[in-house]
Order: sequence, then structure tokens, then C-alpha cells
Amino acid sequence: TWPLLAAAVLLMALGAPAAAAEFFVAPDGDDANPGDRERPFATVTKAAAAMRAGDICWLRGGMYREDVVLSGLRGREDAPITFASWEGEKATFDGTVDIRRIGGTQWARYKGAIRQTTLDRDIWQLFDGREMLTQARWPNARMTDEDFWNQQATFRRFGEGSAFGLVVDARPDGGVGAQGPSQDEGASPGERIPDGVNTQSLAETGVDMTGAIAILNMGSWMTWAQRIQEHNAGSNTFAYDTDFRGHGRSDAMARAVAMWCGNEQWWFLKNIKNGQGCYFLEGLPCLDRPGEWWFDAETRVLYLIPPAGKTAAEMELRGKVAIYALALEDCSHVVFRGIDFFGATFRLDNCDHVAIEDADLLYPNTNRRVLDELGEIPCTIMRSPVDRVEPNRNVLRNCRFAYTDGAALVVDHDRGDRIENCLFHDIDSSCIGDGMTVRLNGEDTTIRRCTVYNAGGSECVYGVGGVHIQLCRFWRIGQLQHDGGATQFGSFQRHVEVDHCWSHDHFKNGFRFDGGGGPPRPPSQLGVMHHNVTWNTGGMSVKGDRHLIHNNVVWQTTKGLVILVWPPMNGVNNETITINNLS
Repeated sequence: TWPLLAAAVLLMALGAPAAAAEFFVAPDGDDANPGDRERPFATVTKAAAAMRAGDICWLRGGMYREDVVLSGLRGREDAPITFASWEGEKATFDGTVDIRRIGGTQWARYKGAIRQTTLDRDIWQLFDGREMLTQARWPNARMTDEDFWNQQATFRRFGEGSAFGLVVDARPDGGVGAQGPSQDEGASPGERIPDGVNTQSLAETGVDMTGAIAILNMGSWMTWAQRIQEHNAGSNTFAYDTDFRGHGRSDAMARAVAMWCGNEQWWFLKNIKNGQGCYFLEGLPCLDRPGEWWFDAETRVLYLIPPAGKTAAEMELRGKVAIYALALEDCSHVVFRGIDFFGATFRLDNCDHVAIEDADLLYPNTNRRVLDELGEIPCTIMRSPVDRVEPNRNVLRNCRFAYTDGAALVVDHDRGDRIENCLFHDIDSSCIGDGMTVRLNGEDTTIRRCTVYNAGGSECVYGVGGVHIQLCRFWRIGQLQHDGGATQFGSFQRHVEVDHCWSHDHFKNGFRFDGGGGPPRPPSQLGVMHHNVTWNTGGMSVKGDRHLIHNNVVWQTTKGLVILVWPPMNGVNNETITINNLS
């Protein structure tokens, strides 16, 4: 019997799951250590290499300047691999570096109040401690200014005589022309311009802006960046190149902007008659205010006007040197919990059952225009190959995204992802790219119990087939572009749903189904909007066919509830049912 008993005990041991292991990482650790609590590793990468399903890695409090790339890491549904901040402490993935570590130790006078130093590597965002400093721009504005998200206060207008390739400067007049369904449904009046704000003309700056970067809103949702080719100090007119190829966006997009903006009738209607054309400038010629900076990528010279009462040497200057502090590739059943991000963000590539929870993402992404990259801005992304069939079911839960240039989040061809109980605010300060705060280009994605406010792009949450938006709140969105809405759906041919949401105090559509672009493309179909409330907005707009619109309240809006019948824009609404709404 003893041999049989020994064999049984051995079989039980082999079949039992191994006990989960704990690993520790600390900013003052060492990868030569065993990774236990007393002798932690220095890097997450080292810990991940030792981890198996069910293991947990505890990150002690502090800042981690590490580009973590994890590939093929696999937990199980009943035993995920977990990375978490140690109880009572906060770990932060940091995308910045002290500029004194990259050569910025000696400062010299450039001219006036401007100081300069030379760095050993590129940066594209600058902080004093954890406070963002402002890229040199005109008209002057900081993201924390009370009027920053008022386009009338922070952009200049295309004046009479402007054309594609040529801008004649004018002050915003506080509104746009009358809008009508056959004229331009996309124009939004915007907030009134405060007295005494944005009064200086381009000519009055007395600066030659040649070589500066113009951020050009050239009609509704199309905002592009381009170098100024010709300008003279004291002039209100500047010229820019109309060829937008080579900006890192598709040739199709470059052709589209040339087609639309090169049409003189369309240009005049959008940008002059309806008042949508506007711009601001960035670059060394604009550097004139304490707290502003610029970086010359060719010479690697950093220019700065220190804030009042400080010298450059006294500041705790940190430069952004990373886009993604965390990248997961082909991973499954992995959890990151309670770990923050500063000056960097994360990306998930072809992952499934990955959860990012309880994270504060502060300044997660911004433009790289100081490096002469004028195109779309890299951002937080969860993506898969277009031909992926299996659902991903990744989760983003209890997170905050704050202070970005570019979109806050893109879900690209992932299927079945969930974004729950997240806060997005102060998002997309220049609107370069697709003009979306959250782009859900992934089927069967759910965004639930989320809040968005202070956003620049015209389309706040954009969705495709199978997307569900529920119990979300939107206000002060779409502030820096025209057209769009709080929820925007383009071309979809399968069920989408927006329900139990609040949309208020902005000039865009409170909720919107678009038509799919107009013939010959088929109309959007099978959308449901119910139990939503919108007030002090543009109203609700429904294009396409076979929708169900019920139990919504539309209150104190410019258009009310519009079930559009407009064939050129696929706004026919054949078989659409509209019932039990109050408008």
C-alpha cells in the first residue's frame, strides 16, 4: 500500500496549481536582486520576465523612467498576471527626464528675457516639476486659462480676402453666419469673446512669423498644421503651402483636404460666410511670455522664458522623451492596477483580456511639432489587425485622462472592449487629426458611466457598428472645431445604441446619427437612441434609415429633435420610428 499511497501523493502534487509568486520592483532597486520585498528589482521588465500565470508584481511608490515593452505575456482567466502599486503607495510611469541629465545645465541669454541651453536629445514637452509649460504660441493662451476652451478667445479668424494658401488676419467677431439645414449644419456659434481678450492683430505683434507653424481650422472638422512660407513684420497676411502630403496622414486625407479646400465656393461658404476658418501660430517667433518655451530640433537648443520670480537654473525642468511608457503586444489576461502615468501613456497591440484599472494619466500625449512632425498625434490606443475575428475584451476602468493634445483614447479594430467609469477632461488642444476625443473604431465596444468635459475636437465620442454608449455625461465639448456632436456615428450598418446619457452646455449636437457620407454610400442603419437628455446644445440630429428614437428629452436647444429628410446626405429616415420624445 505504501507505493500506491506515494504515487497518489505525487499525482496530487503534479496536478495542483503552483502557488502564486510575488515580485517587487522599486525605483531604488537593482535587477541583480532576487526581486523580493527586501531586495526588489529596479525594472518592471525584469520582473515580467520571471512571472507566470497567477503571479503578482508589486511596484513600490515613486517614478519609473522605463519604456516597458511586454510581448507574449500570458496569464489565465482564473489566474491573471498582475502589476499593482503597493498598498498605500503610488507608482507612476514617467515619460519625462530631468533636462540636467541630458545636457541642460548651462543657460545663456538669447535675447530679451529668453534663455537658452543645448540638450543631448530631443524633447517635445516641458514641465516645471509636474506643471506643464506652454509651447510658444500666438495668440497667447495656457491650457489652464479660464477662456482657453473658447475658440473665440484663443484662435484668430480668417478675414475677408483669405483663400486656400493665404490668411488675412482678423479678430473673431463672437459668432458665425446664420445656419440652416440646406446651408451648413456644421457651423456652431461658439462662446462670445470676452471684452479685451484677443485684441492684438498679427500686424501689431511686429514680428516676422516666417517659419512659424500655423494651426489651420479650414472648415468644420479639418484642422491641419503647416509652416508659414511668407510673412513680413507689420503685415496681417501670411502664405502657407497647400500641399499637405508627408504629414504622416494618409494620401487620401491629403487629397480630400485639397479637394474640399481647393473648391473656392466651398471655401468661401465654410470659412468666410459661415465664419468657421480660424488659426493660431506656434514657434520661436511667438516666444514672448513667461512660462513659454520652444525647442529647435535641428540644433537641439531649448529656449525658455522663466516664470516671474524664477531663473531657469532654479526650475525643476523635465522634458518629455517617451510616447509610450507601457506597451503590451500579444498579451492576454494581464492586469495593471493603481499605477499612474505622467507625460506618457500606454498602447495595447493585439491583446485580449487586458485590464488597466485605477490609473491617473496626466499629460499622457501631446504633439511633436517642435520636432517638425506636423501630422496626427500619437495617443493612448488599444488596437488589433483589421482581420482579427476573436473578441479582445480588454477593459479600461476607473481611469482619468487629463490635459492632452490629440485624442484621449482610440480603440482601433479591437472587438468587445469596455471603457467604464472613466473621466476625460481638457482634451485635444489643437485638434490636429480626426478631431475626436474618444474614437471607438472597434466593433461591440461599450463606453459606460464616463464623463467628458473641456474638449476641443468636433466629435466627442465617435463610434462604429455595435458600439454602446450608456450613462455618460458630456459638457463643454467640441469647443475648438465646428460640426460634430457629443456622440457621433458615421457609417454603420448594424445595431448601435446610445441610452441614459446627459449632454449639455455646448454648441454641438447633443446626440447624432450621421448618414454615412451621402450617396452612393449606403445610409447608416439600425441605430437606437433612448432615455437621453440634452439641454443648452444644438439638439438631436438623426440621419440614415431604420432607426428607433424614443423616450428622449431635448430642452432649450437651437434645433430641437431633427429627424432629417435630406437625400444628398443620406438623411431619409425610411422606416425610422420616433416615439415618446419631448422636444
